[in-house]
Amino acid sequence: RQPFQEDTHVSYDPSCFFGNPNCSPGNKENQVEILGAIIRITVNNSVDNLAAGNLASEVDLSSGKITREAVYSDISKSNQKRHPITKEIFQDYQIPFFEEALAMVKEAALRFPQNRSIGWDVAITKTGPELVEANHDWCKLLWQLPINKGMKRRLMHHLEELK
Repeated sequence: RQPFQEDTHVSYDPSCFFGNPNCSPGNKENQVEILGAIIRITVNNSVDNLAAGNLASEVDLSSGKITREAVYSDISKSNQKRHPITKEIFQDYQIPFFEEALAMVKEAALRFPQNRSIGWDVAITKTGPELVEANHDWCKLLWQLPINKGMKRRLMHHLEELK
């Protein structure tokens, strides 16, 4: 199913629009912690991954808004403040149904307590978020590149908790 593309919601590219909340299910209090949310933005492409020439940016977990310009995985390309085709500004763009998407992945994560870290691919449709897939070996580059910093210490905290 094709994620929605209405002018009043998403006008980046007519192909697809996905989010990627990463979470660590079931800490000592059996609560799911969302480690971060990244939006993958297609650029005239039918697939959403960065290796295909698409963009990614960070989404603020408290507001559901894109926090900064978007980046390519190809470091020879400049960061983008606007979508190269539609000219939509990225920063402060409100992701539709963001709260619902977070609630959905938290509920799903609790169904897999044996997997301590899951990357969720979520499509935003006209009627709300839809779970596309869960990745046990989610891309750490996709999480770190858009925020321009390494996140090893954040992950090490969870390893220590398991000891």
